[in-house]
Amino acid sequence: MVSLLIKAPVVEMVKEVITLPLASATQLNKIVKQRSTGGGISRVYICVQNSTESYEWIQIGIST
Repeated sequence: MVSLLIKAPVVEMVKEVITLPLASATQLNKIVKQRSTGGGISRVYICVQNSTESYEWIQIGIST
């Protein structure tokens, strides 16, 4: 019998911020949760590289 060990990728805890950090190569593929200062709506963003080779945060979720 052969036993295979499969390692899952490490998932970092999502960082919670009030303002989004500058989108850059160091933020690429990171997910952040932006919360409002009053505690209301939270938004979830991921940093991606766009078609002009720049970096930007795109919203992928919002609380209701």
